[in-house]
Amino acid sequence: MTVKGFYRVLLTADVILITIASLIPKHIKEAIIIAVTHLTPSAHIHTSVDTSRVGHFLFYTSLAFIICLNFNAPQKRVIALLSGIAYGALMELAQHLVPGRETSMLDQIANTMGIITGAAIFVLFPGFGKRLELFFRRLPGITPD
Repeated sequence: MTVKGFYRVLLTADVILITIASLIPKHIKEAIIIAVTHLTPSAHIHTSVDTSRVGHFLFYTSLAFIICLNFNAPQKRVIALLSGIAYGALMELAQHLVPGRETSMLDQIANTMGIITGAAIFVLFPGFGKRLELFFRRLPGITPD
């Protein structure tokens, strides 16, 4: 598999992960959160930060960065990033159909801020993307483009 092929796999996996996280019913989501927090040493640390919004932000930051890795042409990259924002809005609207979930404008703002941040990281730190590519080229089964 080429590096570009690997980037496509990463993009597909990220979209699938975001879709699953966005559309699982609330009771299953809460069970996963309880299981994870009780298996980690920091289970007793309380925070005032809304971890749901942080999750939205991080998921969409990674999505934007992976989009930027996949599209070299600036016009295609902008269209793909705008599609990422639209995808976030679609996932928020779809949550209205999932038991125990609701649509949230604040979540959509976190999604959009994540897209903007991921794209900004890619643009402001171009060496980071190049280092990732060098790292991926060393993985078994990854060939130069």
